[in-house]
Amino acid sequence: FCLAYTAGHIDAALVLAPKPVYTNWTRRDDENPGELQKWLWEGVASGARIHVYRAGRGTRDDAERDWLMAPGGGLRILVMNVDALATTRDAYDLAVRFCRAHRTHMTLDESTVAKNPTAQRTKLLIKLARLAVRRRILSGQPVTRSQSDLWSQFELIAPGDSPLGYSSFHVFR
Repeated sequence: FCLAYTAGHIDAALVLAPKPVYTNWTRRDDENPGELQKWLWEGVASGARIHVYRAGRGTRDDAERDWLMAPGGGLRILVMNVDALATTRDAYDLAVRFCRAHRTHMTLDESTVAKNPTAQRTKLLIKLARLAVRRRILSGQPVTRSQSDLWSQFELIAPGDSPLGYSSFHVFR
């Protein structure tokens, strides 16, 4: 997303990852750096502001959330536990507001969390993906059981565009 940001295509990034993984994105450690510390370009990193969503923080986050939604001022990055979307209404609402307030690049790490097209989490992720101007999925192993695992992951990349050439999951299956 650094390339997209410097080219002016996006002004924000939403990173969603499972609970055991999402803190790997924001870890600050010179010996074992997190993904953002490792990969953000220096010119982008210097002006970037990162917010990590943690459920239950309530009003303590209000000022930071207001800043998160404001235009300008460098790349805004919201990192969130993907499970919070389906379990905490606040998390989903924040992600929707974030995507609507910005031209957002959405990244889903460990995209197999969205392999079941009937799961509530997958449905919410696809709705959220429609709000992002760019979408990427990351997975070391995109198929865990069968090729059917791919449908929802491709739906996240291009929601409603039938990226695999089939009109529905049932036809694809």
